[in-house]
Amino acid sequence: QITKLWKKYLVLQTLPFINPFFLFIFKISSTVIFDHFCQNLLADKDEFDPLLKKIGKLNKKIRFIAIIHKNGKILKSEMRDEVPSLLKTKNEEKFCQDVTARRKMREEFDKSLGKVRFVNVERENISQIVMYAKTKSLFITVEPEISITDKTKIISQIKKLTVNLK
Repeated sequence: QITKLWKKYLVLQTLPFINPFFLFIFKISSTVIFDHFCQNLLADKDEFDPLLKKIGKLNKKIRFIAIIHKNGKILKSEMRDEVPSLLKTKNEEKFCQDVTARRKMREEFDKSLGKVRFVNVERENISQIVMYAKTKSLFITVEPEISITDKTKIISQIKKLTVNLK
């Protein structure tokens, strides 16, 4: 969005019939919009740091945590330091976009079946948990050997931590 504004500004600069005052106003308003965009983006990302830290401390078997916006973009993520990622960054981003797509598909059945509390996928190398807030999804991976009791406890604790997440 911001890039489009700057491209328009550059094009406007080259046109001989454009009033310099108009160009000045366009540049100032674009800068204000850009600053506002950056401040909001950074504020949002920083606000998730304490939440990710708390979730990460719930259990040593938690490997990865991501907060995903409803548009599929990763707002913030954290990987436990001592474990290697099983996905490349590009695949991680695609997977998080897929989490959002699956959420939309599941929401079609909310009226008849009720809202999804959480989703758990068991794989050979990882256990995946997805939970939903109003406009965000939480994607958590844990070691596959974690007990169901521990996993249930993690899910309950995350629900309490994210009750006010919008």
